[in-house]
Amino acid sequence: MESLPESTVSFHCPKRLASWSRFLRSQEPAYPGISQTAGKLLPTLFFALPKINEAQERIQGQLPRHPGAIDELARLMVRRAVVARQALLGSEIDQHRQQLQERLLRKLHQRPSNERDIYRALSIPAGLCGQLLAELEEKSLAQKDGPLWEVCQEETRAPSAAQSFMSPESPKRRNHA
Repeated sequence: MESLPESTVSFHCPKRLASWSRFLRSQEPAYPGISQTAGKLLPTLFFALPKINEAQERIQGQLPRHPGAIDELARLMVRRAVVARQALLGSEIDQHRQQLQERLLRKLHQRPSNERDIYRALSIPAGLCGQLLAELEEKSLAQKDGPLWEVCQEETRAPSAAQSFMSPESPKRRNHA
């Protein structure tokens, strides 16, 4: 890959860079490492966008250039990366919760159990176990009978909900010993 000589890349605007650094630090809680990853994005865009505009001018005619627009484009790109990361993490969390619910159901299929025995057998936090059991109860997949949790009887369980957890298409956990 051909690189440009250092002398052709010039970006010296301390106020804009300071503002950019503050913005990236503000995004750090939602996207750890974004300051390091996107630190050079703004100078890169200041260099690249005029080059892109020059090429487009030859094709379409004069296009407006404004440093604030480049700043906004860079911020938009970072915000989109943050949103994409949060969506990805959210889907991973949802998938993990579903896997835990499947493990809970398998445990309850073996025999009715109290909540303490369940979370100890599956090595999950007590609070999370309670939340998952409540979600299974809401979906009519599990029910509490006195101190014991058990799988709902076939005639009281919603077939579509049961199929989503115990169908062959469900992802199975692999045991790597």
